[in-house]
This record gives sequence, C-alpha cells and structure tokens, in this order.
Amino acid sequence: MSRGEARAATARLRQRLVEDWVELVRLYEGGAHLALGYASWADYYTAEFGEARSEGYKKLRCGRVVSRLSLRTETEGIKRAHALAFDACESEEEWNHLIEVVERAGGFSEVSGADVERELSALRRAEEFPVVPNELPTNRRCPKCAYAWREAS
Repeated sequence: MSRGEARAATARLRQRLVEDWVELVRLYEGGAHLALGYASWADYYTAEFGEARSEGYKKLRCGRVVSRLSLRTETEGIKRAHALAFDACESEEEWNHLIEVVERAGGFSEVSGADVERELSALRRAEEFPVVPNELPTNRRCPKCAYAWREAS
C-alpha cells in the first residue's frame, strides 16, 4: 500500500467512525435498547458491541457534539479528542469561541484536540482572572487568550 492509499483509507475510516457516533445517538434516542429487550442502554451497548459502557457513553457524547457542530461548521477531520473538548463546554460562549478557533485554524484537520482543550482552559482562565484596565502596573498579556499577569518587580 502506498502512502497516498494509506492516507485515503485512513481518512475514509475516520469519517465512518464519526458517522457511527451519530448513528449511536439515533439508536439511543430511538430506544433501540428497549426494542431489543435490554433493561438499559449500558446493557445493550456492552452486549451488542463488546465494549465497556463508559466507551458507549463517550461515543454518544461525541455523536451529539458532531450533530450539533454540523449545523454550524464543517466537521471533516474531527477526532474524538476534538469532540470531547467541545463536550466539556459549559456555555454557548465557550462553544462559539472553540468554533472560531477551529475555523481560524482552517478546520479540525489543522488543529489538535489538545489545542482545543488548551484554548478552552485559556478562555476559562481569562474569565476567572479578568484584566481590569490600569490595575496592573506592568501588564503582560498572553497573545492567544488575553490572560494577563503582573510581572515580578
């Protein structure tokens, strides 16, 4: 297999995995576990897919994120780490900020999940410690997240 073939096959598989997350959401919301006689989603997932229930719930969260994101932006290249970082958002403001970050970078293929997580942390730090103009005598400001601190004298 050539490098190009390997890259193309990997991209196709990654896209199918993302589609599977969205399909899991459809199965969950449609009550597939009840229709097949399982007492819970966790029992269904473990029996039918042979994975831990925690894995099933992570994939459900990823599927919900992808479904929501696809209404706002291109999701090509999204990976699990991206989806879980978006899932950690606590507000619409955080969600919108992360979408901006991904779009500014040129899409999910151009930014890592760790970068998205760091950006969310930086945004939260900036909210927790807002800069008050003229309060800090020697302001230092992070160019990425606007986090400010006072330099040691």
